[in-house]
Amino acid sequence: EDEEYSRKKRDQKAAPQGAKLDGSLLIFLHEQGVEIHDHDPLWERKIKSHGTYNPTLFGLWQRIDVPLYIEAEYCLYLDRATLLQQPLDLMESMELTRGLAMSALVNPHDDQSPLDSGVILFNIPFMRQTYRPFMRSVFDNAQKDPESLARGPSSAYLNYYSKRVTFLPKRFSSKPFWPKSMTQPDRADILQFHGPKPMNYIGNILMGHDETLTCGPIIDSVPAENQFLCSQGIDDVSSNGLCSSLALFTRYLSQINSDGIKSKNRAIYCSEAFPAGEAEQRFCEELLANVVPRKKRGSYNITDPCQSGFPTLIEKTLNEVPAYLQTGLSTKDIAKRFGFWKDPAKKVELEETKTPPGALLMASFSTTVVGGAVLSLLYVRYATAGNRGRPADKVKRQKARHMLIAATAGWVVVCFVLIPMLWSSLLQ
Repeated sequence: EDEEYSRKKRDQKAAPQGAKLDGSLLIFLHEQGVEIHDHDPLWERKIKSHGTYNPTLFGLWQRIDVPLYIEAEYCLYLDRATLLQQPLDLMESMELTRGLAMSALVNPHDDQSPLDSGVILFNIPFMRQTYRPFMRSVFDNAQKDPESLARGPSSAYLNYYSKRVTFLPKRFSSKPFWPKSMTQPDRADILQFHGPKPMNYIGNILMGHDETLTCGPIIDSVPAENQFLCSQGIDDVSSNGLCSSLALFTRYLSQINSDGIKSKNRAIYCSEAFPAGEAEQRFCEELLANVVPRKKRGSYNITDPCQSGFPTLIEKTLNEVPAYLQTGLSTKDIAKRFGFWKDPAKKVELEETKTPPGALLMASFSTTVVGGAVLSLLYVRYATAGNRGRPADKVKRQKARHMLIAATAGWVVVCFVLIPMLWSSLLQ
């Protein structure tokens, strides 16, 4: 095994650029202790002969050969974009399938259509027994309809196995763009970044209002369905599970061997995701750090930043990006989209219309003194009115009393309500 690893490392140095990238990935996986199977499918030439072929499609179809490599009765296949939130116990969670089981794809509500091939439960003996006739049906259908290969293995499974494809409970394939309640650990054992990945969502944020690049300038060609899911995921972030999903992704990212430096992996991931811009890389790093729950200093309680709202976290992240890098970001568009933009022109205009503190202080002092003097005069008038006991004097005394009460009430309101309110607005 070590000799094979050394050989691949030597070959990788002399390989062309595309092969070098693939070789780098294999070396990285080996260093992380991942068991790798060299797989040369017998159907490779057939799929390459079709006009819809591309490397991504080839990788998508390789999962159909997983049962050939497994010595067990059941196998749970997880796509590369899946994250486990807690240990699995399939025996207690569901009735095991007699064929294969897949979950819902996009719609989480009342959708019992097994269309998601990102998580598949295989009955291994059954899948091996039916492998050859299944493959024949795949390429027979491809002769009639070349686009059938582009639709992926989930459609092929449904066409051939029909009722033997059962529904896998949604808790085994929850999606970040599903409602928040359906992505929490108590209701979702497995989280799958179906379609857009974390870097696509972050790229969507960085695009501001540019609808032509709804998943960010990251991948040369992003499928239309992913573009929609990417934009929709960000627009509905207050009600879906995207924030907590990014937090889970960051925790997994930190666990990969990085010489004990947790932030190192965030930096590597963000530099690979946004190779063209230092500002985008920094924003990506800070956002991934900000979504992770952490303990407060001097407390055992863990606070979840997502509870404060995703727009708040985005604003905090933008403020943490150094000023010299912020010019490389669409700060205004981002702030407008998430509702925390403050127009500097309006702010200056508002500041100019505010009463200067000195003038307000003089007005407050004058109001208090003058009001006090008026009250004193009214009190003197009230005290001296009606001393002779005549009926007319009694009327005068009653009028003086009413005036004194009204003036006192007005003076109290001005001194203890209006003036403090004016000072409060000035200090803000």
